[in-house]
Amino acid sequence: MTENIELLDAILDDQSKTPSIYSAGGFWVKKSKSIVNGIQSKGLLNFRSDASILNSYGGCYSINPTDNSDKLKLMYRLFGSRFSEKLFKSHNRLINKYYQMMREYRGYYIEDRYSAQIQLLKKRFDFPNTMLNNVQEYVTMGNEKISLDYLFQMIRIANFADNLDFSKISSVLEIGGGYGSAAHLFMSFYKNIKKYIYIDIPPMIYIATEYLEQFDEFSVVNYLETKNKNEIKFEDNDKREIIMLCPWQLPNIKSQVDLFYNAISFQEIEITALKNYINLIENSILKNNGDICLTYYQGGDYKMTRKKEEIISLFANYCFKEITPAIEEKELPNSLPHIYLHGKMSV
Repeated sequence: MTENIELLDAILDDQSKTPSIYSAGGFWVKKSKSIVNGIQSKGLLNFRSDASILNSYGGCYSINPTDNSDKLKLMYRLFGSRFSEKLFKSHNRLINKYYQMMREYRGYYIEDRYSAQIQLLKKRFDFPNTMLNNVQEYVTMGNEKISLDYLFQMIRIANFADNLDFSKISSVLEIGGGYGSAAHLFMSFYKNIKKYIYIDIPPMIYIATEYLEQFDEFSVVNYLETKNKNEIKFEDNDKREIIMLCPWQLPNIKSQVDLFYNAISFQEIEITALKNYINLIENSILKNNGDICLTYYQGGDYKMTRKKEEIISLFANYCFKEITPAIEEKELPNSLPHIYLHGKMSV
């Protein structure tokens, strides 16, 4: 995996000049800074087992208590001693021991509880490699390891696919997809999808770009290739491409798409920014007969997130129906119950 530091620097530099409506909001302000520090200090080679980079949005959990606490890191540096160092190491060994036990028994549970559903998914889709970059969270089915985060994404796509024929679409817009697992799955499961636009805030867009560039089955267009373009369009051919954009480039998109897909992140976007996104999606980017797929987790902090009704009310031209999922995520370990919403333009 090669890391394009010029790309990261350009994204962060341009972010500092962009209107606040396109910047990270809520708890992502602090978290984004922490992720940048993690990238700059450790790189992305093993990022899928690094909680300082992937915690809370990509199937990675913190074992070391200093990973996501700047105060603990500072205390460790200021007051570090042989005694405290031994204490931390002893503490972390104990946490790691029980974490490994938890992961092992969770794997047994998922294999026993969901083996039939996973086998059906395997018959339905060709699973891509889900284990790049030193995955921390995975399950073993037979002799195959499957990333737990990818498994969640597969379930979401399959639940929508029971109600919507993805084999008839050719283009997708996704906002806020973490490190790119859903984009990878859509492009792997559905060869009819030729064009994909992927938008996320920095530094997640950088992580997703570097991650997706590892796969040969599609071409990735990075931010450096589009940053100076006033009009961003798909190539007029059947070349499979994923265009990676920052939020402030959304008004420059001049190609339309068949599907808008968002898993979870809409409820974590500041309301002013969300209104702007939805207005652009409805009125210029999504085709008149296009579909919208939204997933929404229940049980979040409503002081920091949007309620489902609040999100739906922002769409002026679309009606939504709730889909009953064939596979319930709430039954999976470390997962909250999800609501699936399919939107079509009002008649």
